[in-house]
Amino acid sequence: MNKKGFTIIELIIVISIIAILAGLLIPARGRARNRARQAKAKSHIAALEVAIGAFENDFGFYPTSQYSQNGASFSVNAGATCETNNATITELLTGFNYAGSGRAPSSNPLVVSSRWNGPYLDIDAEDTNTDGALVDPWMNPYIMHLDLDGNPSSTPPSNNVYTYDIISAGADGQLGGSGLASSMGCRC
Repeated sequence: MNKKGFTIIELIIVISIIAILAGLLIPARGRARNRARQAKAKSHIAALEVAIGAFENDFGFYPTSQYSQNGASFSVNAGATCETNNATITELLTGFNYAGSGRAPSSNPLVVSSRWNGPYLDIDAEDTNTDGALVDPWMNPYIMHLDLDGNPSSTPPSNNVYTYDIISAGADGQLGGSGLASSMGCRC
């Protein structure tokens, strides 16, 4: 007998095998993607730690919009306790304003001063939202609390030990959680 093609049964078996293999691979790909996002968030947080330390080394205080300028001298405003504005911190560390739809050079007096030795942090515009805040791989703004008055108990982080927190809320955008939805960050 001269056979010139596949029977319908043979085609159904081959398609079924392909569907089973695809069903096994698709969830594994999603888990790998989430692990890659977690790794990227951890990398951002580590880079932020270094950048904040370098900025503080140059200015004597953490990145903040709560400062005063006297000639070439800068100091944190009296009564300032904590900086939580992610967009301001991002601008001061990168030298760019990401608010809106792009990346414009910052005109912030701290950035254009001779003491600014940045950029302290190198990011892509895709890593920010339209407010100019640095976002984690799930597009949630990083939660940042930087102590400005040397008294960690006065504002978050209210742990009496650390001087700043950088937190990614994780895949679900909520603090806490477990597994792939867990929060991650540093208390430094």
